[in-house]
Formats: sequence, structure tokens, C-alpha cells
Amino acid sequence: MNPRGGEIQRLPPGSEKLAERLLALGARGVGGFGAGGRDDDGPYLVRTAAGPRLAAWLRDREPIEWREAVARVRSLAEALSACEEASLFPGPIDPDRIEVQGDRLVIPAEGLVAALLGASHAEPAPGARWLAPEQAAGAPPDGAGNRYVLALVLYCLLTGEHPFAGRGLRLGLDDQAQRGAPPMPEVVAQSLPPGLQSLCLRMLDPDPARRPPSARAIASRLDEIAHDKQIEPPKRQSSKGASLPSRTSEKRTTSSSEAFEGSMRSPAQGRRENEVFPERSSLACGAAALAFWRSTFPVAAAGGPHTTRPFL
Repeated sequence: MNPRGGEIQRLPPGSEKLAERLLALGARGVGGFGAGGRDDDGPYLVRTAAGPRLAAWLRDREPIEWREAVARVRSLAEALSACEEASLFPGPIDPDRIEVQGDRLVIPAEGLVAALLGASHAEPAPGARWLAPEQAAGAPPDGAGNRYVLALVLYCLLTGEHPFAGRGLRLGLDDQAQRGAPPMPEVVAQSLPPGLQSLCLRMLDPDPARRPPSARAIASRLDEIAHDKQIEPPKRQSSKGASLPSRTSEKRTTSSSEAFEGSMRSPAQGRRENEVFPERSSLACGAAALAFWRSTFPVAAAGGPHTTRPFL
């Protein structure tokens, strides 16, 4: 055992390339290897000390805040993406095959690691509630099924329950295969950023062809949702007693999507925006207005009476 609690895995001599491959997977949340090296006995890897399995971590836990849920599911999507990009299958996942490591969800993938090391490892099949509809109907496990389970995990983290809980096993499986997941409770849905619930429900579509095509696509969409939520929309002000916003309140970060939308605006749209947020051209207009004001309402010498003339 490693003094820091991790398990040391010895590799055969000449297995440096395999060690590098397993370390690269470990960095993305697959296999659990976090360090390695070479000594007189050959290459070795150090497996990170095991954390609790997600099934135990979820037990009796309240729903978590959406930012934490997105971050955890994003890390799990990254692990699945690492396998997909390397044409590897980590085996079917479910909460008993997902590990909680700090603020990340990782896949121990004992079967995959054993296969890469030339050994064998038998694992029981996942429970029926953690199967995609096509696997429940008899199809072999695959990456699409794991992405479906990824959505089940996201739903559970956000709501505190399985989307088909309370329906009974048979009715729940029928709903999964025919109607898909129900919308989240209104109190939860109202707390989520735009697009998060729709992404989750799309990932739970009974038809694999209508789900996101890859774990990378899911991770990218989660990044977009998390980023867009951090940019608060400008607050609308009442027409009664409204005041112009200060220049400091106008400054905010521009997202890539906003930059793209800005490039597609029409000149008319630009003119309307300049009326609300004046730039240098508007300053010139202000100077001309000031000159007109002074010519229309001339001011007498300091200390003298003010004289005006009416508009013609």
C-alpha cells in the first residue's frame, strides 16, 4: 500500500506506454490512477484512495444546488468522453459503479482496467432502473446507454429522486420506453438556468437517435449552460422614477454566444442600443443639444436676471 492510502499497481517490464495510457485516463476520471513511476522492479501506478460509491452518497440526501450538480455530472461526462474518444468501453455504469472523489464523479472501471492489464474481472449487471430502454429490451450495453444513465444521475442530483420513482418497476420501465421522463417538479424547474431541464429530458428520450450524440456534446452543453447563467441580464426599470444606469453598471462580461449574436444585428438594432447606451457618437449629439439649449435659453451675466424667449 502507498503511505498516502492509494493502492500500488505493478506493471510488467516494458509497459511504460500502457502506464502512460492509464494515467491519461485517470486524469480524466477513468480507472482511478493518479500517479506513477518506475523503479528497479519496473513501471508502477498508484491508484487514488477510493471514495464512497454514488449509491451510498445519494442515499437519504436532499437535492443539491444546480451548480454543484452540473459540475459533478460534467466531470462524469468527461470520463465517458475519454473512453469514447479512445474507443474504449468502461462497462455499464450505475450509482454502484460511480465513485465520488471530492467534487468529481469518476468511473473506477475495474473491468476495463483489468482487460488493459491482461486480467479478467466479473461484475454483476446493473439494476433494471439504471438501464436505458434499449438495454432493458435486451440490447447489449454501449456508450449510448451510459449517457442515458448520466442523465438519470443528473435528474437525481437536481430533484432528489429517480425520474420514474413511485411508478413500480413494470410501469416505470414502460414509461422509460414509451413516454420518457416527466418534467421536474415546478419548484425545482424554476430554480434551474434556461436549458438545463430540457437537456436532461432530451438525454432521457426513449429514442437513442434523439439524444445528444456523444459525451463530449453533453459536456460542452453543460459548459454553455453554466457559463450563460453567470451573466445576469440587465434589470428592467420602471418608467416611474426610472434613472439611467451608471457606466459601471453597464460593464459586464460578453459571452461567445452574445458576440456571435452581436455580429448578426441589423443597423436598426444598433441604433436602438445606442439610444440606451450612448457611445462617442452620442456624445457629439449631446454637445449639439447643449449648444441649441444655450441659444434658445440664453443666460444673462453672472448675478443678473435670466431671460428666455419662447420656442417659435
